[in-house]
Amino acid sequence: MGNFIGIPGSLLLVGGTSSLKSRFRIQPEMMRIEFMAPEEFKRRGNIRVDVQQEVHARACTGGSIALTESSLHVLSGKLPDALQFTASIRVTKPHALVMLKLLALDDRYRNIRGPEEARHDREEARTHAADIVAIVSAQFDLEQFKADFERQFHLDAALALRVFRILGSYFRETTSPGILVYEESIVADQPLDRDARREISAEIARAHSVMKALLPEGPTGLGAR
Repeated sequence: MGNFIGIPGSLLLVGGTSSLKSRFRIQPEMMRIEFMAPEEFKRRGNIRVDVQQEVHARACTGGSIALTESSLHVLSGKLPDALQFTASIRVTKPHALVMLKLLALDDRYRNIRGPEEARHDREEARTHAADIVAIVSAQFDLEQFKADFERQFHLDAALALRVFRILGSYFRETTSPGILVYEESIVADQPLDRDARREISAEIARAHSVMKALLPEGPTGLGAR
């Protein structure tokens, strides 16, 4: 059995990680739902986008693509007062979610908010890197996923160049920043014996192999398609 990994707008069943999570006592994640909207609609001088009275979303680079690359899903359950509730939720497809996560990883890793937020940004970078690896690892057809990932940028070459540069910079080598913070997310400050180090090395090699398959082959960073 795998583990349910909670990420914004999605819930994935990821196989092959249960022994690592059990060994290193990584806490189960809850599903996180975040309101985001295309940044072109944000308030002047503010990161918020007005949705309706007293409701706002966070401006999001790539938000227009994320909306285009999405589909409706029905969620149902019980409210805290035990009443049944059903809602249609627009869910971003995995390849668009990886795009958003790569942009967020770059922001957090570079700690653009300053030294006061350095520790929090590092923790967030670990989360984003782990989410990216989990999403890509869960794909049954990686070639199709790669094609969908590249295709989503057909109307925004500038964003494509930015995202592919981030992808290459953070995941091309086993010593690249994205792989390093992914390793940090697995270890989670736990002491490592010889067997544990062997398991970690094997998982890092697996994650790197999966992410490397997503890298484009063309010199421009947009593939040879």
